[in-house]
Amino acid sequence: MEKKVKEKILDLFKEKGLGAIYYLKLMGIEPGVKMYHLIKEVENLGYIPNNTISIVESRMSSLFARGWGNGYVKIPEDHPLHGQSYVDSNEINSLDVPGGVTYTDYDSEDGGWVIGFDTAHAYNNPITHNKFFVMRETTNLLLQLFI
Repeated sequence: MEKKVKEKILDLFKEKGLGAIYYLKLMGIEPGVKMYHLIKEVENLGYIPNNTISIVESRMSSLFARGWGNGYVKIPEDHPLHGQSYVDSNEINSLDVPGGVTYTDYDSEDGGWVIGFDTAHAYNNPITHNKFFVMRETTNLLLQLFI
């Protein structure tokens, strides 16, 4: 990523917080590893809440392991999907993530609502559904939730 583009993106996040997510795709930042690391950098700078996006490696034994792990996006209290469960929400279940949304829960640290997916389905495998796949799909979920 060009230095000027990155500086512009950081300035947008400093000014607009989570609202800057809208501009990522417009500026040519595609879902994936670069976007994931950019969001983590913006979190570390304090421009958006910590753990707006996160990935967690699966703790399943290698005997049962499917894909690399899980991806999560945290939305603020004023988001229209805040508080909706994947168990009974058509809006949550319409999000396009691999295997569908498999996790929703309240984050008591800051009142956010966490929405996530896993790669523990029978069709997942550690080659195709690796860490980079989880990063890409987590940033795809982020864009769906904030654009």
